[in-house]
Amino acid sequence: MTKHDSSVHKSGPGPSDANAQRTLRLVMLAVAVCLVAAGVIVAFRPTTPDTTPTKPQPPSDSQRVQEQARKLMQNGLHKPAIDLLTTYTRANPNDVDAQLLRAQALSDVGQYDQAEQSVDKIFLSLQAPLKAQLHWLKGELVRRRLNDPKKYMPHFESAVNQPDVTPELWSRYGQLLERDRPRWRDADPPSPDPEQEARDWCQRAYDAGLRDAATLRVLGKFALDNDEFDRALELLEAAVEKEKNNPELWLLLVQTFRQMGRDDQALAAVQTALQGRPDGELWLELGQLREARGEKQQAADAFAEAAGYRNAAMEASLAAARLYHDLGHYARAMRYIDQARPLWGDDPDVAALQKKIEDARFVAK
Repeated sequence: MTKHDSSVHKSGPGPSDANAQRTLRLVMLAVAVCLVAAGVIVAFRPTTPDTTPTKPQPPSDSQRVQEQARKLMQNGLHKPAIDLLTTYTRANPNDVDAQLLRAQALSDVGQYDQAEQSVDKIFLSLQAPLKAQLHWLKGELVRRRLNDPKKYMPHFESAVNQPDVTPELWSRYGQLLERDRPRWRDADPPSPDPEQEARDWCQRAYDAGLRDAATLRVLGKFALDNDEFDRALELLEAAVEKEKNNPELWLLLVQTFRQMGRDDQALAAVQTALQGRPDGELWLELGQLREARGEKQQAADAFAEAAGYRNAAMEASLAAARLYHDLGHYARAMRYIDQARPLWGDDPDVAALQKKIEDARFVAK
């Protein structure tokens, strides 16, 4: 009985063996779970960006040649630039950018026929329609050759509608519409209205971040014309900060102050402007401001200065003659009425003032 019990005990697993096997199975299960979890973490972990600095690509031959040509052009060395680009484009006739830069250089030195021939050649390329600057240069060359808006304006319009157009070209197109107001469309008056279209193009450039003086001038002038005085003042003050010797900008700013009833600021502005670059219309504004303040002698002298400029001679010479007569300076009055008379033609008021001055100078004696 004792032997049998002993043999049975030895042939079956004991309690300690069963516990060991159970523990082993639990450990293996835990390891498997950990491996699965690690796989999930790796799969869903965000990729760490590679912060290793990339080595900059060396410039291409085209980039090197164009950069060298631009530097030459900036220093006024257009002929060496043209020679460099000519040599390069002969070997690389499909390089549209280099061909365009060569055409621009030719135009800059007055070789307009050659420049336009180059532009026309570029237009044969499939890439050409995507070059806004190419269309713009074509427009400038046609405009120089033919003073006909119907010939050149379509090229400018094409330029501003190209995918690679820049805000600078939007603004330049708006300036062209604002200054020339060309009636080149079929409708008469043209549709859309050129003035509103000009403002829209310049506003688009402004909204894109362009803040050059020319863009500010167009928008400021339109604001002034539409009695948006605060807006005009903001734009024009910014413009004169950028181009302090531009009489056209100062004139608009002075007129804005006057429209706002701020004559003291208008006077200060016109005096500042005249210290930079004198202009007939600025002298005319000064005369008008002085006369409004009752300063007749100073006003007359300002009108006399304005009369020496073609853009103000007609109005200024008459004003100077009138005021010098009122002041009793008949000789000076005669000088300016003699200047005014042919400019005004058969105007009866001018003729009457001339007779009045002559009577005061000669008959009274």
